[in-house]
Amino acid sequence: MLRLVLFFLCAISSMICQSQTTVNLLCKVYGAPFIASQANETGYNLNSWPTGYNGCGANSAFHVAVIDQACDPMLNCNLNVGQANFLNCPSCTPPFTACTGTCSSNAHFHFAFHILDSVQMDSMISFLASVSSGEYILIYTWFNEEYSSVPRFVSLKNVLNSFGASGINSLPDFVPYIFFCRKGDPSSVREVVGGLWSDTIQLQVALSCNTSGMMDPEKNPGISCAPNPVTDQLLISIKEETNSIARIRLFNVQGECVLSKNILANKADKKIDVHELPAGMYFLELFYNNKYYSQKIIKQKEN
Repeated sequence: MLRLVLFFLCAISSMICQSQTTVNLLCKVYGAPFIASQANETGYNLNSWPTGYNGCGANSAFHVAVIDQACDPMLNCNLNVGQANFLNCPSCTPPFTACTGTCSSNAHFHFAFHILDSVQMDSMISFLASVSSGEYILIYTWFNEEYSSVPRFVSLKNVLNSFGASGINSLPDFVPYIFFCRKGDPSSVREVVGGLWSDTIQLQVALSCNTSGMMDPEKNPGISCAPNPVTDQLLISIKEETNSIARIRLFNVQGECVLSKNILANKADKKIDVHELPAGMYFLELFYNNKYYSQKIIKQKEN
């Protein structure tokens, strides 16, 4: 309801509006999660909600979670960045029915990259580069590996060093590891390194979140949404060529998210299918490259 009230206030005033809140992130990693209870606890929580957990078998991997400035974690549904746990679904809103995946048929709020797979490691490095400045990045190990023998590990260290990491430079083989930062802010970097292969480590940090916002479209000519009113497909145009990942969400007047989608923020027009939504008023949110945009959308009945 707070989100809905702020939307209306912003729409009336034609100003950028934001509401700040704090979300607690807790990441827990077992060095060798062979027991089911340990596997289910290996991952991260947001305000005690188990957001990303478990993994793809016993293959050693880095799990990457990206959390935007509204503290919404990125979903792996219909977003293939070269990860091991790609999920294909007719709809990326709960309950995620009729989905098929390379790892499981469940939606994950993390992206798994197998450490010994050079192609996936390269994909992980490219994925980290695509994350927008201001977004939170969490990386943690799923099972451990002899990192010193992994060809792409040096490249990964260079990327994390550019974010402000230092602990990864002396990371021992076969120990658990956690990395966290707000991209673009080296002072936000947190690292936890295990001492033994069987160690259990954890990281707890508070995230500062912009829980609501709106920008008058006339003040942001780089983004346009048409047609409005819309009956079947909404066309979103972004004039910038950023190649970062943009997140789109559509809310009804009750403040419920009825559509969530990840797209590549480039100059190619994006089509959003809304024909199954009931007629009425909705609010579209788009976040990319440290920019937050929102617009009121009217869905009309089809003739």
